[in-house]
Amino acid sequence: MGQFVVTDTHGRIELESDVLLQFRRAQEIDPELAHAVRQVCEQSHHLAACYLLDARRPDTREIALIIALAVDNEEQNMDEITQQFQAMLRQFPTQAPRTFIMSSSSFVESYAGAEFYERRTD
Repeated sequence: MGQFVVTDTHGRIELESDVLLQFRRAQEIDPELAHAVRQVCEQSHHLAACYLLDARRPDTREIALIIALAVDNEEQNMDEITQQFQAMLRQFPTQAPRTFIMSSSSFVESYAGAEFYERRTD
């Protein structure tokens, strides 16, 4: 569980007050959306890992999809990678309004081993 505010302002989540969210590994992902997410992951040279998580508000039972990204040099590369995911989400008008893209820094320890995508280092 985590406390975040989910205020969507021009495609960005802004923190304003505490909202309790429960997170878990995403349970039901549209196969076409999953394929598109994987393609963006594989094409990004600065993406180390990607987590697909369900975020649920217990008070309303609303569920959103979180695309949590582990990015090399996050400060320099996060905006570019986020734009790639936003462009891909335009192909999914039903899912896009309930999908948020964010850094995985708060999830890495909790979801280690549950990555949807992890860059190969062979």
